[in-house]
Amino acid sequence: MLAPEARVLLYPKQTFFELAGSPLHETAWLRWRRPAFLLLYQSSMIALLTEGRITPHLLLSPAVYWAWLPLTGILGLAVAEWRWPAPSTVDRFFVGYSPWLLWLAGLAAAGSSPSAVLFSVDALAISALAAAFWSLWIDFRFFRSGKKLAIHRVVTWGIFIPVWVGSWVWSEFTSRLGI
Repeated sequence: MLAPEARVLLYPKQTFFELAGSPLHETAWLRWRRPAFLLLYQSSMIALLTEGRITPHLLLSPAVYWAWLPLTGILGLAVAEWRWPAPSTVDRFFVGYSPWLLWLAGLAAAGSSPSAVLFSVDALAISALAAAFWSLWIDFRFFRSGKKLAIHRVVTWGIFIPVWVGSWVWSEFTSRLGI
């Protein structure tokens, strides 16, 4: 049997239904295990993409910088559900990040290979859009409501875009000033 992260890619409605019915102990670890995995995985892919290897420093640095990303997902979930989500709800929700995990793996594999084929901006944009729409479909099946999905997206993207663009703008601004 496939892991939930793999099953959700093809059968999101069924996967979320099965996960909702499975008995889990509502512990703090359950709330944080998949967000922590996402952070570790993302940091690993960033390290591979930028340096072609994984070391503790290369793993820890992006993990600290990107720790806000899973937190915004949980915050968006809380706003969409109008209450702080149960640990099992957070755990189920983060199963839906699978399209982004695949996209990051492909990006890191292509970018870190010695004979790396340079991505065109078009290929990068098209692949990111494909992951975004796939993720959107999976999240729609999780929320079972367009309204809740829209609320979640407004909260998470409303935080993600300004932080991400702001860090890039700040970097450009300081580099042009020679700071």
